[in-house]
Amino acid sequence: MATLHYRSDADDGVLTALLLGPIVAASMLYGTITVDVAQDSYYPPGWTIESPLYLPKSHDKIFPRQALINGRRNLVQLSTLFGLIGVGSTVLVMEAINLTIAKIWPVTTPYIKTVRYPNPLLIYQLALVSGSLLIGFLLSPLLVLSRHTSKVPAHRLKRPHDRRLKHPTEREVQRRALAVSFYFFAILIIVGLIGFWAQWCLGGRNPWVWAIVWLTEGSNTWSRPALLAYWALLGFFSVGAWSRQLARSKKFQTSNMALHGVSVTSDPSFTVDPPLSPSPSSNGFAHVATDLLDAADKRTPTLSLNARRKTFHALALFMFLPGIILDPAFTHFCLSAAFALFVFAEYIRYFALWPFGRFVHIFLNEFVDSKDSGSAILSHFYLLTGFANSLWLGGPWRILELTGALSLGIGDAMASIVGRRIGRTRWTEGNPKTVEGTVAFLITVLTTNVGLWLFGAIEPFSFWRYTTVLALGCLLEAVSTQNDNLTVPLFIWSMTVLFDVVSV
Repeated sequence: MATLHYRSDADDGVLTALLLGPIVAASMLYGTITVDVAQDSYYPPGWTIESPLYLPKSHDKIFPRQALINGRRNLVQLSTLFGLIGVGSTVLVMEAINLTIAKIWPVTTPYIKTVRYPNPLLIYQLALVSGSLLIGFLLSPLLVLSRHTSKVPAHRLKRPHDRRLKHPTEREVQRRALAVSFYFFAILIIVGLIGFWAQWCLGGRNPWVWAIVWLTEGSNTWSRPALLAYWALLGFFSVGAWSRQLARSKKFQTSNMALHGVSVTSDPSFTVDPPLSPSPSSNGFAHVATDLLDAADKRTPTLSLNARRKTFHALALFMFLPGIILDPAFTHFCLSAAFALFVFAEYIRYFALWPFGRFVHIFLNEFVDSKDSGSAILSHFYLLTGFANSLWLGGPWRILELTGALSLGIGDAMASIVGRRIGRTRWTEGNPKTVEGTVAFLITVLTTNVGLWLFGAIEPFSFWRYTTVLALGCLLEAVSTQNDNLTVPLFIWSMTVLFDVVSV
């Protein structure tokens, strides 16, 4: 019988999961009720997206704002039944089902029962996030076979593994066939089932054409393509730079890795071939470039696990903060797409899908700590969701949209740096977090928001109320041993709404 292995920790996360869900749901409802219902726009300033859908032919004819209030009242009740992650996943499924029901029976359905406004952004998020999970469920036999095949010992194969053979082994042929089958059927489901559902919910508009046209409907025709180019440049640079460091490290040259006491699966699919010798056709310019990069590598210190993780916090801040400020609607859309890509990356990593499984496995394991020691690697999901929830929850103020980016990209990073360098007073015995780091979290996030207020990027807010909210969030970050990338931004977001930080 299979046994489940849980990470050892004094805080099992049950209290956080059970309390934070109702707090977030109550704040979403409160934020909707307190918004001025006379305003023309359903969204905060800066959102360029069409008005929410509603059912004009319904007998009750409930308009979008009242429908949203009803949906969030139901969310408050639902949040008392499940934990935080359970509520989030249940909401995604129910929103997709309720949108489908409203399209099938638009007359008898009183309103579209969602907890966010039913606009194209929500439709695409459900298609991307829920669709990526649906693909994993439907194609699970192929995924399980791929992982099983990658773990078959070589002596059990009809043709033993021999690197001298030019032809691939039986295991490699099977792995490639399973991977190609998965990719083919995944594309078929995306273009077919998910694409047709999105087109149906968009009122017959082709979702691919709509996305391309919407790409040109920013503040300028070039603003959104420029933002995509900026993200792509940062992404390629960061992945390329870190991949080079991995290629030069001893961890990349071994198949069995131990990372801070966390054992890493040594699947045969993750074994590493010996490095290739340089091609004799390399020219002088290539040699010069290699020598320069080698000299730079020798001067680059090896980053600790914490430093590597905080580096990606900073990268996420530089990537998403400009988008959240300049075009929050487009950033909402792209974060949903990024989450779906992360899901597929985890499929490729865990199920050892050819040809990228080994590289993704090694790359992501460089950032695993004791809080993420299960079979699935979720650290990057938590970081992305921490940034994105501030947009996905649909708050009434601009200051809420920046909560995740500032608390994780600035506050959490500065708390770690200050706490490790000058921190002396620990909150509790055995807790590595210090009072100095917590104070740095509060001061840096508060100062950044004040600066954004002065530059007109966010609304005027109550200084003392927001300071109180940040103090509560900092205390949660200091005493909790859970993955604060997810919990701290949600808590600060909720408290910002419940404390009426922004004068309405």
